[in-house]
Amino acid sequence: DKSNKPDEHTQDPWLCVVCTFQNDGLVTSCVMCNEPRDHTKQGAEVAQTWQCENCTFINPIAETTCAVCEMGASGRREVPKDKWICDPEQGGCTYFNLKTAFYCDVCNRARPDLATHRF
Repeated sequence: DKSNKPDEHTQDPWLCVVCTFQNDGLVTSCVMCNEPRDHTKQGAEVAQTWQCENCTFINPIAETTCAVCEMGASGRREVPKDKWICDPEQGGCTYFNLKTAFYCDVCNRARPDLATHRF
């Protein structure tokens, strides 16, 4: 009986096009915003993305940090390539500063590797 057989794609997680939340494959509308499943991205599009564990934003697979909260794909906060972090282990504030800055824009602490730079 075909009516008892679940549709193959109903088990796959799906992304809501309204709020980008990744929903369980068994739900028919988004658990965050109630958008119906039939208005969503599925299949190959899901495989080419990753969902941020921190804010749930759906990012392209090629990006290593979340476009919204800068959390890494690994689930940890990662420093963008063009920045340095004001190190909290050295009393810093965790702000991401531009590589060209010698002092933190927020708390004015010196860049951790400042002594290695020549003026």
